[in-house]
Amino acid sequence: MSNEGRGRRGSKPGDAQKHGRNGRPADKRRGTKPSTTRPIDRRRQQKPKPEPPEYAFGLYPLDGIEGRGMHVGFGDTREQVVATLAHDRASGTSVAGDGGTSLSFYRGELVVSFSPDDTVELIEFVGSYHGHLRPMLGGMDLARVDADWVMRKLSSRIGSLDSSGEPYEYVFLRAEVCLYRESSPDDFADMADEKAFADDRERREEELMATRWATVGIGRKGFFDE
Repeated sequence: MSNEGRGRRGSKPGDAQKHGRNGRPADKRRGTKPSTTRPIDRRRQQKPKPEPPEYAFGLYPLDGIEGRGMHVGFGDTREQVVATLAHDRASGTSVAGDGGTSLSFYRGELVVSFSPDDTVELIEFVGSYHGHLRPMLGGMDLARVDADWVMRKLSSRIGSLDSSGEPYEYVFLRAEVCLYRESSPDDFADMADEKAFADDRERREEELMATRWATVGIGRKGFFDE
């Protein structure tokens, strides 16, 4: 694998009922709208920004990826990759990384790495379970369903499993597919026993880290076996 209004404090009781002319409360004058002692919370008036849509990309081992009407394949040059993904405005402007040996697209969720001859050698989906790109292989959404279930399914279909990075990383050498997660079910169980979670939200996040693949990558032939 590559390298989220409060009202104004200090107001006195009765401030909203200060009297105007003829003894009529200022708030009750004809032709005027009731006033308020609370400032307007502009944040409540702002509409939340919509979440980016989700896009599915098919993974084709030893060939490349397809999605959004585009194909990025192993052997494509850097210029070809940039030109291809430029057809989709959602991909955004490419950002260089790893000392210039990779480019990221789609808010950093898709990372394409290049060999010394400047052709594609590795394609990774790094948005994990929170991402908006869906890496699909054999009908499975590799980042959204249970990690161990995915591994078992791929093991039965592909075989040639390198589990030397167990329980965090697994590589299917024949297909050059790599799966990586940041934690494991055992890690999560240990944290649960120690009551190490600040709240339910943190507990859920840690559970997802242990049971979903954070990074899904495919490489050119021989990439993971070098």
